[in-house]
Formats: sequence, C-alpha cells, structure tokens
Amino acid sequence: ENALLGGLWELPGGEIESSETPIGALRRQIKEECDIDINIGKKVGYVKHAYSHFKITQTLFQCQTQESVKSMNKEYRWITPIEVNNYPFPKSNHKLFNILNSDGWNV
Repeated sequence: ENALLGGLWELPGGEIESSETPIGALRRQIKEECDIDINIGKKVGYVKHAYSHFKITQTLFQCQTQESVKSMNKEYRWITPIEVNNYPFPKSNHKLFNILNSDGWNV
C-alpha cells in the first residue's frame, strides 16, 4: 500500500526478460499471475508513460481464454468496461483504456 503505485489495481502483465519476445512474456506473465493459458490476438496499441522514478512502455494485446483463474497471489476481479471507473488504476492504464475506447470498447 505504501509503494509508489500502492493501493491501485493493475492489469496482468510485467517485464519482458532478455530472452523473451513480447508475446512470450505476455504468455508467461498471464500463466504466472492467473494460472491460465491464453490465445493472443492482434496488438491493439501501446503507451509510454513516465512516473517520477521510472519509465514504462505497455503494449496491449487482444487475448482470449476459455479457462477461469485457478489461483493468484493477489486479490483480483474480472470487470466489465463500464466498471473501470469504479477502481483506481495507474495513469498508464488510463492511457491504455483510451486506446480501447478509440477501438470501440467503451471503457
């Protein structure tokens, strides 16, 4: 809670390791965080964001799964686009939501 982005909800994802492709990193992160296998579709877009102590680039892919989340180390929720504004997300995630809005997702 006291960390730089403490208390905020986040989308699943993480850093790309040196030996990985972005697709491979996404597949690994979702497996680690949600314990599900995903089908990765088209790249929807990306954002660059500078926080006070670091910079990030986030890439958004369309993904599907037929599985439900089996286990996670953290609290999670699946939410609908209309519920996004009910949860505090980092500013970089709001940039991703803007991309989704421009793609017709109505976030």
